[in-house]
Amino acid sequence: MRIAPALLALLCLWGCAGHWMEVTEPGANAIRDQYPRDFRVVLRNDSVVTLRDAIVRNDSLVETGGGAPRGVALADVVRLEQWQSRGERMTGWAALALVGSLIVSILLIARAVGGS
Repeated sequence: MRIAPALLALLCLWGCAGHWMEVTEPGANAIRDQYPRDFRVVLRNDSVVTLRDAIVRNDSLVETGGGAPRGVALADVVRLEQWQSRGERMTGWAALALVGSLIVSILLIARAVGGS
């Protein structure tokens, strides 16, 4: 039974797969859509800002989530990267749920058979 926790941890890590994909033109129409996305921004002063659920409003990239609004001017952006989740994310969570339910079922059956 030692392999089950390691397998579950591996599937959990696999489920979080994704990468930062560089946006070649910060003012591109690709980032001007209505759907919020996660961005990692490198500014002219070499600072790095991560904006969660951000969209372009006028000439700035701003977060749309709760809390104090944060944003950066697109003119100050040196490099812009967008979080790109991979298909493995959903597959990993589905596999994790399947393996977890299989393990629970086996344990329940073993307990029922052993208790009789």
